[in-house]
Formats: sequence, C-alpha cells, structure tokens
Amino acid sequence: MASSDSLPLPSSSSSSSSLSTFSASAIPSHHIATLIPVKLNRDNYLLWKSLFTPILQNADLYGLLDGSDQCPPQFLPTLESNPAYPTWVARDRTCKIWLHAAISESVLPYTVGCSSAQSLWDNLEKRFSAITRSHILQLKGQLQTLKKGSDPMMLYLEKIKALADGLAAAGAPLADLDLIAHILRGLPPEYDSFGTSIRVRSDPIDPDAPKLDFINDWTTEVSTNSI
Repeated sequence: MASSDSLPLPSSSSSSSSLSTFSASAIPSHHIATLIPVKLNRDNYLLWKSLFTPILQNADLYGLLDGSDQCPPQFLPTLESNPAYPTWVARDRTCKIWLHAAISESVLPYTVGCSSAQSLWDNLEKRFSAITRSHILQLKGQLQTLKKGSDPMMLYLEKIKALADGLAAAGAPLADLDLIAHILRGLPPEYDSFGTSIRVRSDPIDPDAPKLDFINDWTTEVSTNSI
C-alpha cells in the first residue's frame, strides 16, 4: 500500500495554485481511499473527519471546504476569460471526487444535489456530527450502567470491549485507566478484593498491547482464584 510519504510534490518555486492543481491531479481517487483506514458511515464522522482533514490540507484542498479558497470570477474586468476560474473548478471537482471515494455506500445518497465540494462537506457536517455526538453519549451511557450481574466474566468483558471499540470508531477512544474504572464499577461486591488488587498493582499497562489484553490477564487471575 502506498503511503502519503510517497506522494509526488511540486518544486518549491511552484505557486500556491500550481501546488493545488499538481497535488490534486497527481493522486487518483482510488489511492485516496487507501490512505483512509475507514470510510464515513453514520457513526464515525468525528474519526473520519480527523483522518481525512490532514490529507486534504496536505494537498492544499482544505481551503475549498472551509471557504478560505473562494471561486474566482469567470471573467476578468476586461471581459476576457479568467484562467484561474477553470483551474479552481477542476480542483473543486477533484475534491468532490476524493470525498466520494472516502464515503461508504450508505452515505452516498446524502451527496446528491451538492454543487461544490464545500456544500458537500457542510452537508456531511450538518447531518452526521450531531448523530455521532448522540451515538457517543449513548455508548458512554451504556458503559456507565453496564453490570456483570450473572454473566460469565468473558461475556461481561466482551460487552465492555464492544462499547469501547464503538467509542474508538466514533472518534472518542477511552483511556486505559477509564476503561479499567468502568470494568471495576460493573463488578458485583464479591469481586471487591479483586478490584482492590487491581487498583494497587504497580505494574504498568503496556500502551502497545491490544486493548483489553490486560483485562484478559485479570480474567485468568479470577479463574485461578475463583470465588
């Protein structure tokens, strides 16, 4: 898979307009899709935006979306055609193609009727930012109220992991200590001594370990010293 480090760059003497045209036209839309590990869906807008924005900034296209790079007039005061106009239109069209390539099929209907890259970007923001925030609040609410009850420990941890993965996909990942706090909060009283041992243990959590690997280790402890 090609990385963004391999993207072609214009010479330092190129103008800003040349940089935009060169960078945008040199990267095919299917390549853009490979640079983003997730496509936009109803639940991951914040994560998707955080991943896609630097790609657009690196190609000098983000100004088309935030309004700082406005469309120039089609004609000059002399009534001659403005050469900057078709260049801007081509860049805007390329930006829309990139956006389409980064959107899941279920979201594509929301792109209909958007005449510019900015209108498409704004429409996605309007439709999905609130949905994503609502989804995050819903997942956090479920996480705060989840109890082990009579579930086997592994099933309880799988439920916790599903909620944690959902928050990460939505752009709101949990810190490991917060995750531990949620897990311990949902345990019944007979696990109090186990919870205390976890709170006072001195061995650090490996930040590079897969999420919940350390919890699986604890499960082994619980199984070995079953209550």
